[in-house]
Amino acid sequence: MCVTLAEPAGCVSLMFDSFLFTRSLSQALQATLAVAFCFCWARRTRQEPILRGIRWSLVVAVPTTLIAAWLFGQTSYQARWEATLATLALIAATWFATAVWRTPSEPSSIARRADAQRVALLCAAAGVIVIVRQTMEIGVVLRAAIVEVRSMPAIAGICAGTALGLLASYAWISIGRRLSDAALLKATRVFAVMFVAQVAVYAFHESAEAHLLPWSDLLHAATEPYGPDSTFGLYATGLLLIVPAITAGATFVTQYVIDPVTSAATLGTLGVACVLAVVLTTTGVQSSIGGPKTMPRPAAERPVSHDPERFLDSSHIVFRQTRRDADYGHLAVAALDAPDGARAAAPPVCLRLSFGLDRGICLAPHEGVQTENQYDAVILDAAFKPVHTLPLTGTFSRTRTSVDGRFGVVTTFLTGQTHGYAASNFSTKTILLDMRSGNVIADLEEFTTVDRRGRRFKSADFNFWGVTFSASDSNTFYATLRTGTVNYLVRGDIGQRMATVIADDVECPSLSPDERWIAFKRRVSPMPTAWRLFVLDLSTITDRPIAAVTSYVDDQVEWFDDTHILYAMPHLGTADVWIAAIDGNEPARILMFDAESPIVVRRPVPTPATASLDR
Repeated sequence: MCVTLAEPAGCVSLMFDSFLFTRSLSQALQATLAVAFCFCWARRTRQEPILRGIRWSLVVAVPTTLIAAWLFGQTSYQARWEATLATLALIAATWFATAVWRTPSEPSSIARRADAQRVALLCAAAGVIVIVRQTMEIGVVLRAAIVEVRSMPAIAGICAGTALGLLASYAWISIGRRLSDAALLKATRVFAVMFVAQVAVYAFHESAEAHLLPWSDLLHAATEPYGPDSTFGLYATGLLLIVPAITAGATFVTQYVIDPVTSAATLGTLGVACVLAVVLTTTGVQSSIGGPKTMPRPAAERPVSHDPERFLDSSHIVFRQTRRDADYGHLAVAALDAPDGARAAAPPVCLRLSFGLDRGICLAPHEGVQTENQYDAVILDAAFKPVHTLPLTGTFSRTRTSVDGRFGVVTTFLTGQTHGYAASNFSTKTILLDMRSGNVIADLEEFTTVDRRGRRFKSADFNFWGVTFSASDSNTFYATLRTGTVNYLVRGDIGQRMATVIADDVECPSLSPDERWIAFKRRVSPMPTAWRLFVLDLSTITDRPIAAVTSYVDDQVEWFDDTHILYAMPHLGTADVWIAAIDGNEPARILMFDAESPIVVRRPVPTPATASLDR
């Protein structure tokens, strides 16, 4: 995948990035609310070893967050980290829920039966895990906002959200002092059950993302709408505060009727908790504005035929079928003038694909024993039949083919289980292929690279990806080069084995058919998946955002024509291809349901002389 701070379109505060504010608030609440509820319960039931462990965890969590944030930003196994820590947090949360559902006299016996020091250490370890699994992610995003993107609105949003989350947890500790035993116990029990449910969902979701479960891809896609960063996830976190506060408030009302003088003291602090929860919930609603507008799915799905050759005599779109049926993952074809009309599937199963006039590339799962070569680059002829197969090293990423089918490129990740360009230490390998012979021409890192002053430069951390070819001259290409923390746009010359820097901060370029524009992604938020589409005028080397696309897009776009782009967006376990005008005069819309990795294959328009010969 190609992977990008400006504020998210459609939801921008003048002072801070509201989405990052909401996300940081949600993470801060997940990190500290459980500790606050446990602290109040242990203080009321006089669990001194547990109180001691909680205090230790608060002290240890600060340096541990700094270390974990750095390591988490460097690792290529982020999903595994999240799955492991969420599972450990689930164990701790389950113990806590079990403890608070005992009768009030029973929990104190836990400490009497066990060594107090060991209980304190275990509670401290559990507290650190619960806190750091969220604060390390806040730390990674904050570092990106400060160092890489340098956005004050983003920094302010992260800091404000984190501070408000800490304030909410502290407010609950203050409330806990004033609540009666019955009110505190009821509220804590409600919180414990909800927290266990939330952590269980997240642990399951992250385990699927880390491919630790059977059918992981399917399970990850199915649970994505309920993940930590989804609107549902933000609402669920808000409920962790508001539902226990309502429970305590209901108990307070009952007690107020009996003893209004004593009970009135808690009214203000309960109000603070409810206000904070409402702020979280409403901000979550606002931050979801500006995302892609959903469209109704087709009432009846059109059948998929298996005769793709009927589309090959005219311009067509080649894509990956994402409808969950027998043809899921197969290369498919549709007419360019009716892209969401009849479609036909071909035999190859592709994870990514690209096509020229008479040759194409299908990135396919490697058949046979799984080694480090888990994927193949399969070169296809005009009839979608394999003619060459090249085993690949690493995880599949992107592929492109020149318009005339002469050259092709394949990019793979070489670092662990990296599946995106958000990790700071990713490593790529981009190879240039001769599509006729099936031979590797070169690794792009072997090309001579020069800056805009014509000076050669080279670094050990060079990474190329996002190649796009000139339509008029397949010898010329454009690509992203990353070194350090900077992404460059380079223009390449295959014959001279040379790449020249022409612009900065361009990722996953795609050259328009008229070769006037380059559509690309730019990181607009420190979020690991936050990119927005831009377009660069090659004549002036100036760029602007594509106003019609108001959501984050993680795709190397394809051009439908000289003024419209295509890109894929995930949708509840499938994906759809969207179309947007680069001038922003019309809203983006779905062009093809249940499709991704679109490639437009344009057939040459017959000249009058050619047409007369055909007759």
